[in-house]
Amino acid sequence: CIPTASAFFCQCAPGFSGRTCAERENFCASNPCMNDGTCINNELNFSCECASGFTGINCQEEVQACGGYFDAPAGFVDFPVGSGTLYDHSIQCDYTIEVVEGKVLNITFSEFNLE
Repeated sequence: CIPTASAFFCQCAPGFSGRTCAERENFCASNPCMNDGTCINNELNFSCECASGFTGINCQEEVQACGGYFDAPAGFVDFPVGSGTLYDHSIQCDYTIEVVEGKVLNITFSEFNLE
């Protein structure tokens, strides 16, 4: 801080504010993390801890994952997950479906595009 004729003036370092630079800036105040991500206020910026299924600087991208193991008596496979119709064309999906011996497996595709 620099004294002036009647008071003082402080030039704050990055990440600090206030009359005496004692207040840390809250980079999470604008809620930058999307999709239930948790914002972490760092020294000069913020970072996001993304909820399961999301990635990106602000947790803005759905994780594209596919494949799995299924052994329930009934179920479904949904890919791309959710309401999206776009997916990474280089992704490889492996599904294993185990059925009880003597039972019939019925698979119906509502849409199937092979590239």
